[in-house]
Formats: sequence, C-alpha cells, structure tokens
Amino acid sequence: MSATGLSQGRGLETGPSIGHAPHRLRLAVAAAIAALSLSAALILIAMPGHGHHAGEGAITAFIYLVAFNLWVLMSVAMMLPTAWGFIGTYLDIAHAAREKNTSVPSVAVVIAGYLVVWIGFSAIAAVVQIRLQSIGLGQAAHGSIDPVFAGALLIGAGLYELTLLKAACLNKCRHPFAVLFGRFRPDNGRIFRLGVEQGLFCLGCCWALMALMLATGVLHLGFMAILAAVMAAQKHRGLPRFDKPLGLILIAGGLALLAWSGA
Repeated sequence: MSATGLSQGRGLETGPSIGHAPHRLRLAVAAAIAALSLSAALILIAMPGHGHHAGEGAITAFIYLVAFNLWVLMSVAMMLPTAWGFIGTYLDIAHAAREKNTSVPSVAVVIAGYLVVWIGFSAIAAVVQIRLQSIGLGQAAHGSIDPVFAGALLIGAGLYELTLLKAACLNKCRHPFAVLFGRFRPDNGRIFRLGVEQGLFCLGCCWALMALMLATGVLHLGFMAILAAVMAAQKHRGLPRFDKPLGLILIAGGLALLAWSGA
C-alpha cells in the first residue's frame, strides 16, 4: 500500500491530518522505551570500573567485547528516548493505515532498524576508545579527564554543531513525518529500512556530542544524562532550535579548558 493510497479520501497529506494513535498504545510504547533505556542504564551502573581498564595493552577479543557492550548499552540508554518524535510519528501513520484495514508491521521493527545504526556506531566507538586509551588519552586511561583532549573534543563537537550537515540531520530528526509518510510501505523490510534511515539521520545529528563520552569515560553517568537531555531537547520540534548557540558554548568551553591546561 503506497503513501498515496493511504491518503486517498482521508486528507492525510500532512502530519496533523493523520491524527494520533490511541493514547493507551502511545503510553505502552513510551513505557517500553523507558524501561529498555533504564535497564541499559542500570546495567551500566552495575558494572563500574570495567571501562577504566579496557585500554591497557593489546586489543584482545575480551577487551573489545567489554568496550563494545558498554557503548551499546550507553547508546540505548541515551539515544532511544531521543527518538520518541520519530517513533510516535510511526505509531500515528501505522494507526491511520490500520483504520483502512491494512496490516502494518509492529513498531518494534522500525525501532530495531534505528538501533542497528547505533550498534554499528558502538562497534566503531569501541575501537576508537581502546586506541585512544592505549596512547594515554581518554578518561579511562588514567582515572582523570585529560583537559587538552577534552578541550579538543569540545571544540570539534562545537564546530560540527555549526555545520550544514548537522542542521540538515537535525531537521530530519525534528520533522520525521515527511520521510516516514512519503516512503511508507506496510512490509517488514521497508519499515526496517525506514528505521535505519532515521537512525542515520540521528547519527548525523548526534555523533559529535556522543564522541564527548570519549573524554569523560563511558561510565560517567552524570554526563550521560546531561548529553541525553540536550539531544532530546534538540530533537523536540516544540522547542526552539539551539544547535548554533550550543556550538558556540562548546567551542568556548573547549578553549577555556585548553587555556586552563596551558596548551
């Protein structure tokens, strides 16, 4: 069933005309996302210290597996809640299709596609983390934050906030309806791909902010919470955009760290 077919006679060309999925369904999915994210965070809390030794010596399979698992848990805990706008939009579109007696894949399919992207990111981030620690960079390498490394990461993340790529990806994250509705097909493969596509937009929006965890350590839960809140606020279409001011703040913070360190 095409998006055009879905909209025939129903005036579903724009987001508001779709209507909302039943409140009970939205609440159940939101609760499941919260439970999954909280579970990932609690597992991180239950395994303190692992990330603080992963970078010493050669990269063994075990060291990489530990680092990879930590990044996956962190990505689930931080990024899945920020995708609620996208997930809620899918629920609304799927509800409109079901009202026309069309069988639609579960929301779990589109969430799985989204998470696959962040699992891929975690695989790369784990390697980067271990390599950095092996040369003495990163919080886990010596138990304290390296101000020069942290300052450089802040400046890099701040500069990325000012780019056109960041702006374009953030726009897709704040307004997922056009992509979801325009490419909607009620089959598992297409819905999974839509989740992957949205995950890539999300990655393009947030990877530089996530990279800041390389300086503080994967298990710095306070900083995780701050970053997750910032990224969720950025993606909330009801809030003003602040990517450019955030970029300037990050650059200023990075320069201050470098000045303080005497670099």
